[in-house]
Amino acid sequence: MKLIQISNDMALIGESANNGTWYSIPSNVKSFITKIPIGSVVEINSENEGGKEVLKFIKTSGNKPYSPKGNKPPFKKTTYGKSPEEQESIRRQAVGHMVSRTLIALQGHVDPNNIQDIIDSLYEKYITKVEKRD
Repeated sequence: MKLIQISNDMALIGESANNGTWYSIPSNVKSFITKIPIGSVVEINSENEGGKEVLKFIKTSGNKPYSPKGNKPPFKKTTYGKSPEEQESIRRQAVGHMVSRTLIALQGHVDPNNIQDIIDSLYEKYITKVEKRD
């Protein structure tokens, strides 16, 4: 099936304009379908709601799906040509910055007598999250 035409909140999908089917495009799918070029071969999933076909899922053949469920691309680590030592230093600096910003936000809400324990706890939590993401 091909994406033949997009008009307002409707999309014509089929083999040709004569034997295609009009589908209603919900707002959460509209941002995805507008990225697909007219004439592209697509795969769809739709449901009949109140007598009209409503698109729930659309993807171009051979590509990742365009879905309103929030399919975001996987995290891609970029080194920017830095050595592993430089990358580790940047990571530690970023975590230190996160800890300091958190402490600023918690100003007046924490006991100054156990601030070192809070810093250690925040640092461990943030460094674990950053390392898990790598």
